[in-house]
Amino acid sequence: MTSQQPTMVTITENATDASTNTPTKLTYTQRSMVGHGSFGEVHLINILPDNKKAAVKRVLQDKRFKNRELETMKMIKHKNIVNLLSYFYKTNEKDEVYLNLVLEYVPETLYTATYWYISRGKTMPSLEVKLYSYQLLRSLNYIHSLGICHRDIKPQN
Repeated sequence: MTSQQPTMVTITENATDASTNTPTKLTYTQRSMVGHGSFGEVHLINILPDNKKAAVKRVLQDKRFKNRELETMKMIKHKNIVNLLSYFYKTNEKDEVYLNLVLEYVPETLYTATYWYISRGKTMPSLEVKLYSYQLLRSLNYIHSLGICHRDIKPQN
């Protein structure tokens, strides 16, 4: 008896390439949900044809609030901050509009790194703590220099 792999559905969207701000076709398969929060959820995808891993952050565009995330992500270019690859809008069956940000995929967060040590009753080495701290402070310094305040700093982010 052989086990069958789940069928991957290929999705194609009309998107905008974030680096050139030009229209593009984005073809991908959706893998799994890798995170969620108050404003949306994040799914792991494979961009076709080269199967490059990326993350899609889906954020409801609530008309009662000004959403600046897309404009902010377009401004940011820093090696310690995930890169915006492309984006597109999608309307669901309830006529709700979602912004889909296609982001560079980073498989490990500070949360997963610290959990690894805690679950084994160990302490994270001081060099690793210093490296994470340095990267976090560099990225914060950069966004603050652009007049951006993060407002949701936590190990999962």
